[in-house]
Formats: sequence, structure tokens, C-alpha cells
Amino acid sequence: MPTVEVFSADVLDPDLVLYFDYEDFKGDTVVEKSGRGYDGAINGKVTQSNDGKFGKAAHFVAGSFLDLDGPNVKPEDIPTEGMSIVAWIYVEAISDMAVFNARAGDSTWLVHPEARGEGNYRWLNRSPGGATIFDIRGGDNKANQWQHYAGTFSRADGLAILYINGKNVGEEKARIGTPIAPDWDQGARVGYNIDNNRPLAGLMDDLNVWKRGLTEEEVNIIMNDGVEAFLAVEAHEFPLFEMQTASAQVLDPDLVLYFDYEDFDGDTVVEKSGHGYDGAINGTVTQSDDGKFGKAALFAASSFLDLDGPNVNTEDIPTEGMSLVAWINVESVTDMAIFNARAGDNTWLVHPEARGDGNYRWLNRSPGGTTIFDIRGGENKANEWIHYAGTFSRSEGLAVLYINGENVGEEAARVGTPIVGDWDSGARVGVNIDDNRPFTGLMDDFNLWKRGLTEEEVNDIMNNGLGTSLTAVEARGKLATTWGKLKAN
Repeated sequence: MPTVEVFSADVLDPDLVLYFDYEDFKGDTVVEKSGRGYDGAINGKVTQSNDGKFGKAAHFVAGSFLDLDGPNVKPEDIPTEGMSIVAWIYVEAISDMAVFNARAGDSTWLVHPEARGEGNYRWLNRSPGGATIFDIRGGDNKANQWQHYAGTFSRADGLAILYINGKNVGEEKARIGTPIAPDWDQGARVGYNIDNNRPLAGLMDDLNVWKRGLTEEEVNIIMNDGVEAFLAVEAHEFPLFEMQTASAQVLDPDLVLYFDYEDFDGDTVVEKSGHGYDGAINGTVTQSDDGKFGKAALFAASSFLDLDGPNVNTEDIPTEGMSLVAWINVESVTDMAIFNARAGDNTWLVHPEARGDGNYRWLNRSPGGTTIFDIRGGENKANEWIHYAGTFSRSEGLAVLYINGENVGEEAARVGTPIVGDWDSGARVGVNIDDNRPFTGLMDDFNLWKRGLTEEEVNDIMNNGLGTSLTAVEARGKLATTWGKLKAN
């Protein structure tokens, strides 16, 4: 099994994008500790101080900053569906000072966490084109003493909050529903705006940037104990804080759907990713003993699992990448949808299919119906088990279709835009939203991801089943936390 980002013990948390504890300076670089490797290049005079809140701190002389090489930060690491910026700061004067800043390729100033000259603090995010999502001012900016700054935002909740010293000093409902601008192509810095305004002068410690909205309880734990203590499962028993991506119930932060078809509960098939998107049976979907790994589901024509697409959490919908994997045993060679989802703007955003023209299909689309890729390949065969896997990574700009573990077709992305970000017209397993292309036959080990799996991962899942694959990774010590076991059959 490969060591991939979401399984790697080197990545402290899948939603932690940046973490500077300022304990390690190497020449003209400050070491970044999230595990992603976004070290800060010192510009000007940023030195290590022994007067930190948790050990060392960084002292910024006005006009100095850490350059994070924004254009080369991976798209999947850039917060779009939520953001939290947290830091201890000790400013030397009451003046406009930027804790962090990033600017998009379209010149959008997408984030402003600041100590302000008018005597308060600021927390802001913007969408592409410069539309303001929220702009909060609050708290009492004080010089020459440590102050804890935390700005949080969740697009799914539609709420932004500014905390100073652990207290809510201002909140605002999102003015618009669009995501945060998704690139840092004009730069990202700690301590200075991209246009060389609002320089931080003073000390900073324990800076952490997340791609989700932290809760008030999480903010206070980080403030009181530091990031590393917060992340220690043994110290804080993560599940108590209901962190989706670190929950013992969520098997993997990028695994959106998993049906092993081992558990049917009345008119429902239990979904095993930990997200709780159980499938409501429409028509006749029954449990079979003839699965590839234990049980399977037998779909009669025009029957399907309804996943209640409009109520799938925004942060769970794949936009920066997608992989759909399943074992299928179709009863005839005709157009059959393994899975389908349709956006609120009526975009058919995904087509993983067995096709009547004798091959398989893998497709994703962007908002407005723009096709990112459309691959046809392989030989569709009836009445035998076939392993289907379609993968796509926006950051790599490549989609691949694997049949029985072999690459049968790949395509470079035609456009650079993300996959459409909602399933508001529905999501189903086994038939299209318009009741066309019904799946007839057996299905097992269905799993949907919000990133592109590698060929090695595809083959591991194909040969061993997803449950065994995830458990094996944990056993080899590649998980930073225990994601939990899947099924014991």
C-alpha cells in the first residue's frame, strides 16, 4: 500500500494546512510542521525568540515576513469550504498588522486576519471575483501583551466567528453561498500583505491554518494547550469534539461513501464511511450471499439507493478530485449507471457506467455543464465480476479509468475548473437521476472518494477490499490516528 497524504503519519491532520510553532529555524527558513512541507522563506528580519507562549516564538521586524510560495501550494490544500486561522500574537503597537495574507490569481484579497489600527481585530474571507463572504471587526487590540486570535468560517454552516482570547467577539452569517477563492497564485505570506502593507511588528507563536471551521471548544483547547496537545488523541480523546476528519467514526477524511452491502436495515442499506449517508432502497435491492467480499447487493432493473443528495454536506462533495470504485456483475451489456449525481444547475456531474456499446465510461463535469473529461474504454462483460475504478485529480489534471486494475484509458483535464460542488438535484446508486441507465445485477465494495486514488491504491482495494486495505494501512503504522475498523467478516 502506498504512503499517501491522507494515510501518512507525517500529516498531522487532514484539515491542517499550515502550522508554525517557531521551534525550528534553518538558515533563512522557518520549518512548517503540518507535514505538508510549506516551509516559510524569511524575507527581511524574522528571528527566533525564547519568549513564546509555548517554547519559542518568532519575532517580526516591521516589513519582514515568511513567504509561503503561494502559487505552488496544492489546490487540495487551499481552504475553500471553510477556513480557520489561529495564532498567539504580541504586537508592539496599535497599527494595522497582518497575521497572514493570501491573494488569488484574479487579484482577490481572499483572507484578512488582522490586528487593526482603530483598536480592534478583523476577520474576512472573499470568493472569486472579490465578493465578500464576511467581514468581522471586534475585540480590543492591545499592544505589548499576548493576545490569542482565532477566526473561523464554515461554508456548510454559513457562519464566521472571530474569537479573541477564546471569547466570541463577533460573528456574521455568510453574505453569499459561494466558496472561498481557491488559489493563492499571487502569493501567501505570514506577517505582511502581498502588496507590502500592514506589516506585523512583534512576536507570533503557534500559527495554524485549517481548511474547516473550528468549534469554540477546539479554539479554546488550542489556545490553552497548543496545537500538538490538541492533536494528541490520548490527551484529548478527539471524538468528544466531533471533529469530522479526526472522528473515530469517519474511516478516512477523503472517503465520502462506502457500501460493503453487509448490513441492510429494513428499507435502508447502511453506509460505512462514517458520514452516515445510508441508502434508501427504491424498488427491489436485496442482499446476496454471492459478493466478492461477503455479501453483495442485487439490483433489479430501475431499482436504486437514494442518497438524499441535497442534504449531503458541502464539505463531503468531491470538487478537487474524485474516485469511484466498485465490483460489478451486470446481467447484460447495456447502459448501466453505477452511481449518478446531478447539480442544482442541472449539470450531470459524474457518469461511472457500464455501456451498451461494449465498454465502460468515466466522466466529470464543472458547473454549467463543462466536461472536464469523458473516458470510454475496456470491454464490458456480462455475468462475471468486473472491477471498475475511475479516478481524477484536479491538481494533477489527469483522469484514469481502470478495469480489473488495468489502465484502459486516461485523459488530461480539458479545463482547470473544479467538479461542480453540489448534488442538489439528487444522488443515487444504480440509476440516473432521470430514471435512465438502470443497473441490473450485483454490486459489491462500492466506495467514492474526494481525491484521485493511485493505481497502487486501486489495485490494493480491488484485491483486498476497502475494509482490509484501510485496516492494513493502520496496522503498518501509516495513520496518525486510529480511524476505526470497518467490518469483521
